[in-house]
Amino acid sequence: MGEAVDLDATIDRVAGAVLGVFIGDALGMGVHWQYDLDKLEADRGYVRDYLTPLPRTYHAGHLTAGQLEVQGACSKLLLQSLAENNRLDQDDYLSRFEAVVLRDPSMNGTRQGGRYGWTDKVILDFWKKRVQAGLPWEQCVPPRNDTPDGAVRGALLAARYHKSPYELCVQVNTHAKAQTGDSSIHQHSVGFALLVAGVIEGQPLDSELGHKLY
Repeated sequence: MGEAVDLDATIDRVAGAVLGVFIGDALGMGVHWQYDLDKLEADRGYVRDYLTPLPRTYHAGHLTAGQLEVQGACSKLLLQSLAENNRLDQDDYLSRFEAVVLRDPSMNGTRQGGRYGWTDKVILDFWKKRVQAGLPWEQCVPPRNDTPDGAVRGALLAARYHKSPYELCVQVNTHAKAQTGDSSIHQHSVGFALLVAGVIEGQPLDSELGHKLY
């Protein structure tokens, strides 16, 4: 009975890690990149639910409450790839990313282009190199950027590889390196994924967790 309870709890935490990626993206979409907290509170109050973007804010006129913005869409592509391949297949993910995001007919080279109403700079850089210039993937990776998305998708990889910390590190690092050449992003992505994996495995978030991870 104890093992069955532990397995059920682990499955529940895996589901929580996956759902958290998409809930967080959808919750943030309605107030994306709005950093004036006083104005945000005056306009929207405390964000407790999914919101449709207000006029003249990011994604307005393109997305409504509960929908994913472009990075959430990328996370969905990774999850679909993981589910169908039962592992990280970076080539498969990139193929999906190119077909769904980069080859979107409404992409026009501007930040405002694309079906999501606003395109992250890192994705626009990929579009320019992959679609416009026709470069191979390894030449499309920007040398530096501040995108946290490799870390966010690390939670999905933690849901798949939580039983093997070494394999998790390898796969998260592989995925992050396909997004950016910035080693600090690689390191933070691996570190965050390990924390998520620890929680999935039932490890408490206390001062001893670092010793267990290393």
